[in-house]
Amino acid sequence: MKSMKINKKKILYLLILFALLLGGMVLRLYDLKDAPLDFHPTRQLWSAIKARGMYYSITTDANIPQWQRTAAINQWKTEGLVEPTLLEWLVAYTYKIMGGINLWVSRIYTSLFWLIAALGIYLLSCEIAGEEGALAGVALFLFYPYGVIASRSFQPETLFIAALVFCGWSVLQWEKQRSLKWAIISGLLGGLAILFKAVAVFFVAGIWLGLLLSKMKPRDILRNAQLWLAAFLSVIPYAIFMYYAFNVVGGYSEEFSLRFFPSLWLQIGFYLRWIGTLRQTISLEWLVIGLIGVLMIRENHHRWMLIGLWIGYILFGFTLSYHISTHDYYNLPVFIMVAIGLAVVIQHFVNISEKKKWVKPLLLTILFFAVSVYAVETRSDLKRTNYSSEVVFWEDLGQTLGHDARVVALSEDYGYRLEYWGWITPNNWMTTSDINVRKEAGQGYDFAQTFTSEIKNRDYFVVTMMDELAIQADLKNQLYTHYPVVSQSSRDVIFDLRNPK
Repeated sequence: MKSMKINKKKILYLLILFALLLGGMVLRLYDLKDAPLDFHPTRQLWSAIKARGMYYSITTDANIPQWQRTAAINQWKTEGLVEPTLLEWLVAYTYKIMGGINLWVSRIYTSLFWLIAALGIYLLSCEIAGEEGALAGVALFLFYPYGVIASRSFQPETLFIAALVFCGWSVLQWEKQRSLKWAIISGLLGGLAILFKAVAVFFVAGIWLGLLLSKMKPRDILRNAQLWLAAFLSVIPYAIFMYYAFNVVGGYSEEFSLRFFPSLWLQIGFYLRWIGTLRQTISLEWLVIGLIGVLMIRENHHRWMLIGLWIGYILFGFTLSYHISTHDYYNLPVFIMVAIGLAVVIQHFVNISEKKKWVKPLLLTILFFAVSVYAVETRSDLKRTNYSSEVVFWEDLGQTLGHDARVVALSEDYGYRLEYWGWITPNNWMTTSDINVRKEAGQGYDFAQTFTSEIKNRDYFVVTMMDELAIQADLKNQLYTHYPVVSQSSRDVIFDLRNPK
């Protein structure tokens, strides 16, 4: 009878888990075909441009105009190699199978990877907390509005998060069994996480060091052959990629340029901005609950593994100080720690109320209510925004200029909208923030020299960021004083560089 009750309980929990995963996927499929401008469009369009170029390089579709094929492939290759383009190739081959470009395919893939990560959160939370708490952690992970939008974004973060979660789970399996099999699995999963996003090294190292130093002496760690094997497997995928990047492609410098700003560590504003982006990612209340949960973990090595993850996040933030304080999606790994922390808090509440039969139904009701509120809120946000007019604007602008036009552009997303929908690859004119970043990095900026260099052999200077033009007084004065206006509206202005006044 007891085993039957246990089986029924497990079946119920698995059904709830399945319902959460299914609901999470259905929510992410809403507004599927809208343009990818809802979340960090610069990063999404960068991947979209690459995937389109890759598709045009492998398709045999004779209906594609040759100028489009050539332009798409050149745009892809011009962007260079910043990180492994596994997701972009996956999308490109899916385009080929489908017989055309359907940009929404990327949303399906990234959403699926987030769901896989949610399954890993459940397994990991069951190990650290318990099944009831694990379901609460999965619910937060799947339905918190920021996480929903971010997990639909065309970028490899969801791949990285999924690999990192399962790396943590496999490390716990190794700790329990100390077997060669789990050393290999955990090493490979850590290696995949680092391959998908190099910054994963901070978190993979945090998982291992937090757990090992709480269970073993440093001398024993250094003498353990399985740990050396896991460490080797963790770095070898990225090492192979680096070899390919430097010796086959011929360079990888973009990944490391304008990344490190130690001078920011001495500025109070840096910490305020970092906290600001973190709170944009997940609210302060959940952060506090997540941190409390870490401190409540009963098993010492589990607790230190989570502390290791938090330390890895902090070191990561100091290393990429500019990006952590300006790019909120750099905080996505925090969802892992907060979800597990919540699981611990909920499980603790369940355990101390074990004899009260009304507790679990009440928690289930609260869980359903919270999930419903977040789902409705997210759906409303998605419904409220429609970017179809943006696509039309950039397509029309490309036709107005002519696809063979040589353009300098002060436009949104570093010119990627004009590049993707307008089929024009512009010289991108820097925004004020871009100029300030270069000054922070110690690079000089001379307006006259930069302007002369950028407009050389160019036909038009296109401005679609009118507020930015107003801020850059020297640029505005130079353009209006010396170059005739071809067309102007409230949204854009086009200057003729071929016939200066």
